[in-house]
Amino acid sequence: MQVAAPIRMLTRLCPHCGQGSSLVLVSCPTCGRLGLECEEEGSIFDDARSPTKPVPGETPCRGCGRVAVADFIHASDEVIRAHGFSAGEYE
Repeated sequence: MQVAAPIRMLTRLCPHCGQGSSLVLVSCPTCGRLGLECEEEGSIFDDARSPTKPVPGETPCRGCGRVAVADFIHASDEVIRAHGFSAGEYE
């Protein structure tokens, strides 16, 4: 039996759609760069710390350039903490 990784969300509003609890923390499976995906309407942000403008899904990872941001995976607690997020910033 395979258990899916938990989905971690930022506790702030999405800058694109304005919804709360909709920003899923995702990471590059190759280099671990942290991004966000709006669960509400699908926008992707390639920088979890500065989600200002959504990027197209085919945009390459700014960390390694080998993976499209649409192919990022759900970020683990270890990756999220390694990028400096505290427990109060995500759930």
